[in-house]
Amino acid sequence: GGEGEAVQASAAALAVPGRFPKLRRLVLGGEFSCSMTSEQLLAFATGLGVGDLPSLQELVLPLGGSEENPEGVISLANALSSGQLSQLRDLQIEHRDDMTSDAFATLSRSLATGKAPLLQSLNIEMWGENAEGGVEALAEGFRRGALSFLTSCRLYVRDMFCTKGYALSTLGLALGN
Repeated sequence: GGEGEAVQASAAALAVPGRFPKLRRLVLGGEFSCSMTSEQLLAFATGLGVGDLPSLQELVLPLGGSEENPEGVISLANALSSGQLSQLRDLQIEHRDDMTSDAFATLSRSLATGKAPLLQSLNIEMWGENAEGGVEALAEGFRRGALSFLTSCRLYVRDMFCTKGYALSTLGLALGN
C-alpha cells in the first residue's frame, strides 16, 4: 500500500472501539506549530466516525490542510453528528486551510445538533473565508439550546468583513436570549 493507506490505517486504529476506553484528552496541535494535512484529518476523522472513544472530552486539532480538500473537516462534522463524540467538553481547531465556508457551515450545523451535549469550550480559527453560514448555524444551535453548556466560545474569524452583518446580528440575538 501507499503512504496514504498507512496514514488511514493509523488514524482508524486510534478510534477502534475499546482500544482507548479511558482516553479523555487528545491534543494533536499545540504551541510548537504541529500540522496535519487534509488527508490526515480525513483519515483521523473517519476513524472517529466509525470507532468509539467513549471518554474523549478534549480534542485539539492542529493547523494545516488545503482548501481544495475540505473532506476532513466534513468527516469530523459527521463524527460529531453521529454522536461518536458525545462526551466532548472542549473542541479546539487551529487555523486550517481546509476550513472552507462550506466546511465551517457543515461543522457548525453538526455542533448545533446537540450530539455533543456536554461541550463547554469551543475554539475555532478560520481565515480568509466567508463564515456567514457557519455563524448562522451556530446561532441556531444557541437558540435551540443545543450549545447550552458552553462557557467559552472563541470564533477567530480573520477577515470577518466577509461575513454579512445579518449573520452576526443573528448570533448576537441568539446569545442574548
